[in-house]
Amino acid sequence: MPRRGENINGYLAAHKRLYRRRGKAREYPCAHCGGQAQQWATIHGRDGKDAGDYTPLCVKCHVAYDGIGFQPGHALTPEMLEAARRPRGPLTAQARANQSAARKGKPKTPEHKAAIAAALRGHVVSPETRAKLSTAQRARQERNRGDARATDLSRP
Repeated sequence: MPRRGENINGYLAAHKRLYRRRGKAREYPCAHCGGQAQQWATIHGRDGKDAGDYTPLCVKCHVAYDGIGFQPGHALTPEMLEAARRPRGPLTAQARANQSAARKGKPKTPEHKAAIAAALRGHVVSPETRAKLSTAQRARQERNRGDARATDLSRP
């Protein structure tokens, strides 16, 4: 976030340009610990006007990097900073597929479901998409009814 007195519009514009050029930080590994990155950090000493002025970091490493609440043993070394400055592309299709496969079958938490519902609130859906969704929902309901009937028939 910009510091007091800094231009919020310039900050937001820079991050929008960064997102368009490099995507979301969570599509990259953390430049320090190799874990899942969540935030773009401005490389110290750079003005932040270029997409190469940012590095993806997890929250813990970002806090340590910026020196907010120093955490012993979790500071970035010059080698790590140099590696962070090298341009990298977003995750490969295979890496995204692996992440997606790791999440398959895991139930979503109520908080996650609420966040998805909130994000979709007010979302306009085309008539074609609405028809496809309705057809899929009816098919699911039919399958569930068929499963329930099969279960009822197996009872004495």
